[in-house]
Amino acid sequence: SGIEDGLFQRLLAGEAAGTYFTPSPQPVKSHKRWIAIQDHTSGRIHIDSGAAEAIIKNGKSLLVAGITAAEGDFATGDIVLICDPSGRSIAHGIVNVDAPLIAAYQGDAPIIHRDNLVLL
Repeated sequence: SGIEDGLFQRLLAGEAAGTYFTPSPQPVKSHKRWIAIQDHTSGRIHIDSGAAEAIIKNGKSLLVAGITAAEGDFATGDIVLICDPSGRSIAHGIVNVDAPLIAAYQGDAPIIHRDNLVLL
């Protein structure tokens, strides 16, 4: 904390203070980094527990079968927030289908491909 008295002097004296974040052994592609840092999303997609597990544990794409609800007026190419069954935000992704079409979507292509999906 910058509020802590004497911190700057302690750092100049060589004292270790703060938090160290170790780098990931696998670098994050710049495209995914850009998706991850977006603070403005165009909507939310709520998913079931099976889809949440497939995304989090297995790095899978989001298929229409795992979607329980969609909120917002997003269009193809927009970034959306993906929420697990408890409502917790678990990922950002670039969506391949407009919001009004998700409920009736019958295609085989993923709603969000894993290459355009980033865990939060």
